[in-house]
Amino acid sequence: MKKKLLVLSILFSLFSILSVKGNIYTVTSTVNGTTSDGVSLRWAITQANANPGVDTIKFNITGRAPHTITITSTLPYITGANGNGTVIDGSSQPANGFSGVSPKIIIDGGGTTNTALYFNASNCSVFGLVVTHLNGAGVEFVSAPNFVFGAPNKGNVINNVANFGVGLSITGCVGGTIQGNKIGTDTTGTISSSVYTGISMDASTHDIMVGGGGAGQGNLISGQTGPNSCNIIMQASRITIQGNIIGPAINLNRLKGSNVSDGIYLLGADSCIIGGAVAGQGNIIAYNIDTTSTIGAGIQNQGTHADLISRNSIYCNGNWGGLESIAGNNSYPIPVITSAYTNVINGTAPSKAIVEVFYNQSGCTTIIYGCSGETYLGTAYADVAGNWNLAGTFTGGLDVTATATDSVHNTSAFANCTQVSVTTNINELSYNNKFNIYPNPVSSFTNLEVNDNLLLQGCEFRLYDVFGREAMKMTVSQNTTIINRNKLANGVYFYQIISNGSIAGSGKLVVE
Repeated sequence: MKKKLLVLSILFSLFSILSVKGNIYTVTSTVNGTTSDGVSLRWAITQANANPGVDTIKFNITGRAPHTITITSTLPYITGANGNGTVIDGSSQPANGFSGVSPKIIIDGGGTTNTALYFNASNCSVFGLVVTHLNGAGVEFVSAPNFVFGAPNKGNVINNVANFGVGLSITGCVGGTIQGNKIGTDTTGTISSSVYTGISMDASTHDIMVGGGGAGQGNLISGQTGPNSCNIIMQASRITIQGNIIGPAINLNRLKGSNVSDGIYLLGADSCIIGGAVAGQGNIIAYNIDTTSTIGAGIQNQGTHADLISRNSIYCNGNWGGLESIAGNNSYPIPVITSAYTNVINGTAPSKAIVEVFYNQSGCTTIIYGCSGETYLGTAYADVAGNWNLAGTFTGGLDVTATATDSVHNTSAFANCTQVSVTTNINELSYNNKFNIYPNPVSSFTNLEVNDNLLLQGCEFRLYDVFGREAMKMTVSQNTTIINRNKLANGVYFYQIISNGSIAGSGKLVVE
């Protein structure tokens, strides 16, 4: 009898799960009513809230797109029955002769509505909408975990949000993705459209991906306007910001009408990642400047810990500089560039710091804008004494700068600029010629050949991955040493040859 009851209980549970399915509601009208006659968006949201499944709202409005739905009050809060989410997919609207690439559904608040869409349920998604003419916030996610706002080729546009408005406000959310959107600009991405703050994330928000390294995943977050305004401001932790354009127009020119103070303002936001080592993960952060007072910063970092800032292109921001630190990242010390030649750049940093070297910004006045890293050149690793060098081919006459990062991802501000000498450092060049690594790339093993016995005194080979983590360390005591691949994964690594506690040379090693 007990077994039968158990079987019946299981079958009932399975039936209950399968019976809770989502519905599809298709909006066919631009009216702002609550009836199903010519299904309105307001009516569709009301129905989705009453259904316990994850529902989808699509669009099929007759006539040539785009179609404007004018609202006079906030649409019903999207709660979903039992907290289940709702998908609003403006990209489903047929073009009906519209040849543009912009979203085909416009939600217009008429300048008096506070918020267009307010989500308060898990697993909600929004695609292919223009949200405009609001008076507080464009779209809000409040205690709405695992949301999705936009996707490649299905992004949203938020603009014209008045009264110190926020384009996208995120509060109390754990888990979410923001991709493929334009926030703060018109649909072309070339003109500022009056939003005070582009994206805001509060201290109870965590684990959000803004952009990404893949095609079309990055957002355009630009055009915010007003004193002390920001394209992104956040107190949230564990946020990843990658592959975005923050400040410029979509074509990377200065955005018409933009007057923003900060590109990204990190206010006590810990354990965040801005940029990354993989191609496409770096952000372009530029032209974040109040044109009246010239104040502004690419990234302002205040009271934070363990925020990794890596391989972004940062240039032409306000006089607070590319990276302004106000006790940010535990006030991690700024590296020093002691000399720069066309074949090697030398400097000092905290012991074992990871040092990223950049060409300074071009097309900006350094006196006003400070030093910023516009073009990433390479990564060096400081030894125990804090000495580092980066070998390569560098352009004489250009300025270089650098950042330092520790093992737990505290990144410093930019170093003072140093001009690359038009001459070659002969001593350094001949020093590096005294060792050789071959083959490179490596499949199973490589040979380290040391041609100077003096270098064998206290000689070590050290290998680091792209995140600066030590992947291998071994003592070198012979002129030719075989270095086996062992368990190294495929990828790019950086090596150092250490002799008597100093870096004798460094370079890149590819494992495939």
